[in-house]
Amino acid sequence: MSALTRALFRISRWIAGRDRREWADAMAAEGASTDDDSTAWALGCLWASFKDRAARDWWFALAILLLPALFLVFKTTVFFWTISLLNEHRIPAWLTVTFWILTPLPIAFLLGLTRRGVPLYVGFAIVFAIAEFGMCIFMWLKFGLSPLIWFGPHSNWYKADPNVRIGPLPGITLDLLVWAAGAWLGSFTRRRATRLRD
Repeated sequence: MSALTRALFRISRWIAGRDRREWADAMAAEGASTDDDSTAWALGCLWASFKDRAARDWWFALAILLLPALFLVFKTTVFFWTISLLNEHRIPAWLTVTFWILTPLPIAFLLGLTRRGVPLYVGFAIVFAIAEFGMCIFMWLKFGLSPLIWFGPHSNWYKADPNVRIGPLPGITLDLLVWAAGAWLGSFTRRRATRLRD
């Protein structure tokens, strides 16, 4: 069995997940037992693993796509609500920025409830990238607005400037920490609920 074939079987096993691990191992053993080149067999197993996983976990893929959209709606709502309160002098500037920093928490919590382990980490990376950088890329491609608006040396990551300026690197770091904390809390809650049921 070639190195490529072995790698394809490993990837197939990983995609298949714990629920189908025995099947993936049986397919790899079948491929190893033939005298012919089993690369085509390995590619077939990879495709079957992908289709099976997609059929079982379509809702997780849907959540990965919908959660960033939900985040943008929620973030916009919080932004305008806090700006309104700030303009009416009902909350201070530091509290406004605190709300903006904590905005990802409930969405990340929902993400943490969906899965655990490696799928959660992969989903987390995708949702974080789309939620944090999707609008920047959209504005760049659709309207030609330079990314320097978001990442320039004098830019404010949270856009409005209520006398509190946070640059891009500290802003992204804060967002990443809040996303990670929310996902961890969601995953922890899921584990606790599973233990209580068992």
